[in-house]
Amino acid sequence: MLAGSIAERIVLDGVLAEGAWTAADAAGAFLQTDPAEGAAPSARTTVRVLADTAGLVIGILCEDSDPDGVVSFSVRRDA
Repeated sequence: MLAGSIAERIVLDGVLAEGAWTAADAAGAFLQTDPAEGAAPSARTTVRVLADTAGLVIGILCEDSDPDGVVSFSVRRDA
């Protein structure tokens, strides 16, 4: 995966609307770690990276059919 170029101002608002995001390579072949490590994910996650000489911006799109059901908790791993 190659980082895309930051050719325009990227607004850090949680919306990947700038054209640079669609032009950047996408990574999406992820597997889950919980509840079944190595299993296929229940929803798709796509990661794109943009960079220039001054910075690095990572955009993550997490799709979920029931976003209101998302529960956040801390999981320590490899500690």
